[in-house]
Amino acid sequence: MNTIFHITVPACEPLREYLFEDLLNRIEEEPALPLQLSLIIRKIYEYEYNDENGLFKIMSDNQKHQIVESVIDALGNIRSMVIIKSLISQPNDTVYEIRLNNEYKKPRIFFSTLLKPENGWEEAKLNKGILMCYGLIKDESMGADEANEKTDYLGQCTCDLTNEVYEKNYNEDAIQGYGIQEFGSVSNG
Repeated sequence: MNTIFHITVPACEPLREYLFEDLLNRIEEEPALPLQLSLIIRKIYEYEYNDENGLFKIMSDNQKHQIVESVIDALGNIRSMVIIKSLISQPNDTVYEIRLNNEYKKPRIFFSTLLKPENGWEEAKLNKGILMCYGLIKDESMGADEANEKTDYLGQCTCDLTNEVYEKNYNEDAIQGYGIQEFGSVSNG
C-alpha cells in the first residue's frame, strides 16, 4: 500500500494557483468530481509500483502508459475511462496525470512516484509513496495549445520538484521547504 503525500508550498510563487490542495477546493462543488477523485485515490493507494524506476506495475504489465478503470461520470453512469496517464516516462523522471472528467471541466492532477533513495528507505524522512504536486482545470475557455502548454509546464515542474526532493534523500529540509504532508481523506461527495 502506498502512502500519498502532497506539497503545500509551490516551487515558485506563480505555481501557487496550481497547488494540488487548491484544486481540491475548486472541484468540491462540481458534480461527480469529488467522488471520481476519491475512487481514483483509493486505487492509487493499492497500485504497486517499482521504486527503482517509478513505473506502476499495471502499466508495465499491459505495456501502456495509462490506466483505465470504471468511474462514475457526471450523469451517474459508470463508464470506462483513462484515470491515470504517464506524462514523462524516463528513468527517475516518471510523472503522471490523474484525469477527472465531467461535462465541461476536466481537472488534471500531476504527481510522481517516490524513488528509492541510494541509502534505502530507512534513513529517508518519507515512505515509499506518491507525491501530489500541481493541478489545473481544463475547460472550454482554454484552447488546446494553452492546455497542452500548461500540462507540459506543470508536468515538468512536478518532475523538477520530485527530483530535487529525491536528490536531497527526502531529508527534513526538502520536506519542510515544500511543506510536504501526508494526504488525508477525500470526501465522497
